[in-house]
Amino acid sequence: TNLLKDGGYPNGANVPLPVKKKMAKELHCSYFTFGRVQYSNGNFNVQCKVHSSDKGKLISEIEKSGANYFALIDEISEQIRLDIAIPKPHIDEIESMLFQDITSECNEAYDKYVKALLIRQCDNDYNACITMLKEAVSLDETFALANTSLLVTGYLSNSEEHLNASKEAAKLAISHIYKLPTRLAFKVKHYNFKWIKNDLDKAEKVLLMWR
Repeated sequence: TNLLKDGGYPNGANVPLPVKKKMAKELHCSYFTFGRVQYSNGNFNVQCKVHSSDKGKLISEIEKSGANYFALIDEISEQIRLDIAIPKPHIDEIESMLFQDITSECNEAYDKYVKALLIRQCDNDYNACITMLKEAVSLDETFALANTSLLVTGYLSNSEEHLNASKEAAKLAISHIYKLPTRLAFKVKHYNFKWIKNDLDKAEKVLLMWR
């Protein structure tokens, strides 16, 4: 987000390809992807392009349509992995969580979660972001990804009121940690011990296990 703001694109719209390539290289990514989502007559149309970060070369263009947005994300995710030459046997043998399992079956909760992230990243408005995340969690308290964002945002807001929300979010995120990818599950455990419980020894042990 800071890279976008520094480049003069605070809302992430109409970012030229050279800037995208520069951002990807600074983030040490071998590839980057971007695209758009359109909704019409009950169907989503998702268009996605995959580029190499080295020379900005177009690797592939993907377009999929359907009524189930979550299923489209999973299909595109697998196609991207194939397009960047990850072997199909490796894709098949590793554990892969469905996008809907990671997020929420409640479309309204997911919508509020996405809007909350945009508010925080584009407007830097932590209060409005936290309010929106609370609404998302109230619709689906098993939404571990939203609770993780609430945990982090509430703590970083440096507000006692929001810190309480952060503590409650930590409990819910831990309770439904099975809905998080491994790397995020480790992050939640680390943040819970370090920020919420103030147990630095256990926080360090989580980092060692993660490594």
